[in-house]
Amino acid sequence: MVNPTGTDLLARMLVELKDLKAAQESENAFKLDLVSQKKKADFDLLQQQGFLDDVRKRIKELYREEAKRQVIIEEIAYRRKIASNVRLLAKLKEKNIIVKSQIK
Repeated sequence: MVNPTGTDLLARMLVELKDLKAAQESENAFKLDLVSQKKKADFDLLQQQGFLDDVRKRIKELYREEAKRQVIIEEIAYRRKIASNVRLLAKLKEKNIIVKSQIK
């Protein structure tokens, strides 16, 4: 077995140190990439939440508009029914007058 010299030990330790430093840099790069991906995901999530909030607001507006339309439609139908009843009442009064005049 060969007894390593001090220079050989230093050379081996230097290689191991370089390997450790490379591994640490690789790990740091990986961590930085994870942080970057998380920031991008957080940003995308905020954008999607904003879009979803806008969609919810629009849906509420559409429901309000539809409710207003339904109220107007019901009011028109109610007025038509009243007008129809008024015409019917007028016809009945006219017939009643005719019937009364024929009785006399």
